[in-house]
Amino acid sequence: MTSTTSSFKTGFAEGKGIFLWTLRRGRGILILNAALQFLLFPFLTFLVLQGARGEYQSNTYQQELYTLEEYLCSSFSSKAQAAAYAALLLGIALCFILCAFLFGYLHQKRSVDLMHAMPVRRVPMLLGKYFAGLVILWLPLIVCVLLDFLTAALMGTTSAPNFPGFLTQTLLPFFAWDIVMIGVCLAFFMFFAVCCGTLLDTMISVVAINVFYPMLL
Repeated sequence: MTSTTSSFKTGFAEGKGIFLWTLRRGRGILILNAALQFLLFPFLTFLVLQGARGEYQSNTYQQELYTLEEYLCSSFSSKAQAAAYAALLLGIALCFILCAFLFGYLHQKRSVDLMHAMPVRRVPMLLGKYFAGLVILWLPLIVCVLLDFLTAALMGTTSAPNFPGFLTQTLLPFFAWDIVMIGVCLAFFMFFAVCCGTLLDTMISVVAINVFYPMLL
C-alpha cells in the first residue's frame, strides 16, 4: 500500500513537472492561439453586429419584420456557427503544430537519447504533455467564447426572445463539440507523433487515416 501510494505521488510530481515545463515551452503557441481566437470571436462579433445594426437602421423592410434585437440575434447566430467551424479547423491545425513541437525530439537521435536519460517515467511524461496541450488549445477558446457572449450581450442580442433557444440548441452544442473533437484530435496526433519515425511519416499517416481511409469506405 505504501509502495503504491509513494509511486502515485512520484508519478504525479513527475507529471506536474512535465506539465509546467510544457506550458512554458508552448507559451508561443498559446499566445498565437489566443490572438487568433480573439479575432475569430469577440472582435469579429463586434464588427458583424455593428454592420447588422447599421443595415437594420437603413432598411425599413427589415424593421417591419423584426425588432432590432431579433435581427442582431439572427446575425450573431449565423456568425457564431461559422466561427465554431473555423475554430474547429484552427484547433486541428494547432494540434498538429503542437504535436510536432512537443514530440519533435523523438525524431532526432541525439535529443531522444537525452530525453530518455531524464529521471521521468514515460506515462507521466506523456500525460503531462497531453494535459498541457489541452490547456494550450482549450483555454484561449473558452475565454474567447465567453468574451464573445459578453460582446453580444452588450450589443443587445440577449434581449431577443429567440436567444435562449439559439443558445441551448445550437451554440452550446457546437462549442461543446469543438472542445471534444480538439481533445480527441490532440490524442490522435500524439499517438502518431510517438509511433512514427519522422515528422514526414507522421504527416503521411495522419493524412492517410483521415482522408484516404474514409474515401475507401
